[in-house]
Amino acid sequence: MLIPLYAGLHATAAFVLFKIILRLTGNRVISFMAVLPFWLYPSAMIWYTQIHKDGYLIAGALLILLAWLRLGDAATWKRWQDILISIVLMFTGAFLAWIVRPYSVQMMQGVSLAIVLLESYLLARRFWKREWRLWQALTAAAIVWASVAALSPFTVGGIKAEFSSQSGLADTTRQMASSNDNNSSVNSQLSECNPPPPTGHHSGWPEFVESRAYALAITRERFRLCFPDAGSNIDISVSYHRLSYILLYLPRAVEIAFLSPFPPEWFKPGTLPANTVMRRVSGFEMLGVYLALAFLPYAVWRWRAQPDLWIILVFCSGMMLIYGLVVANVGTLYRFRYGFIMTLVALGIAGGLAFWEERKKKAKV
Repeated sequence: MLIPLYAGLHATAAFVLFKIILRLTGNRVISFMAVLPFWLYPSAMIWYTQIHKDGYLIAGALLILLAWLRLGDAATWKRWQDILISIVLMFTGAFLAWIVRPYSVQMMQGVSLAIVLLESYLLARRFWKREWRLWQALTAAAIVWASVAALSPFTVGGIKAEFSSQSGLADTTRQMASSNDNNSSVNSQLSECNPPPPTGHHSGWPEFVESRAYALAITRERFRLCFPDAGSNIDISVSYHRLSYILLYLPRAVEIAFLSPFPPEWFKPGTLPANTVMRRVSGFEMLGVYLALAFLPYAVWRWRAQPDLWIILVFCSGMMLIYGLVVANVGTLYRFRYGFIMTLVALGIAGGLAFWEERKKKAKV
């Protein structure tokens, strides 16, 4: 009975991604072909053929991204119906993500702050160019800022890191454990796992910055210590005791977030026969990811004048970077990042197809 629901979530996510890429390319054929890997990759069967949370999160995240793209478009602000549709898309996406992983909405809200700053600049530029009056720019900016603030109710149940209070640390890590995936075996391990929080975070930075770094640190501790025997663990010796540790680990986190699992892992045996099969499947899929990402710089250059491109890059890269910093298991990261990395893959494929079409036209001339 639930297969149609989960398949519908995956199909909805694919359609939303098609609309996102279409905004850049303006070409339905290229956009459709760019979305095919997202839609058809075998690993996606994990969440549309069984009861799983990732389908909700992926569809929700892409709806939020589409909403930000629409709010960054001057055409949206010409009709109040389009503004309302954008807001409905955003909160529908936030709801879908919240019912399965509230902490993911926290992450998307944080990344969305950078998008709001970008869109505020776009709104101000329209005023400077005399395309809009001052009241129009201020009204639009107020709506954009209110939208990101209004995501806060959907963060209830997420991660709470009481940086300044040592008494609540055990409760914090326990709450983090209970707010994660409710797979029965995973839940039982998480409920029993209460890793000690990292120490030494007072390093002279403002408390707002330190508290966010501390939240990343205790989240990583749970991934690092609760599943020490997981077959696809990576860098489990890395722990964040200061903000400087996070900054030093950033390059490695980017590498893991964008490029793992690495080729040597594709051919190793898994802890179970099914895991061995998934390693082979992931190797096949990562070949496509690497090829698509190779064309991503061309896509960036080609559509660099479109604000949609930068909103997509900020949203997807920001989310992947956070996951790369805190998730110390490649198998888990592979699922968590799927909607974000496959959006960049679709963008790279679109760039590659556009490049090919351009070359064909020049050859005919």
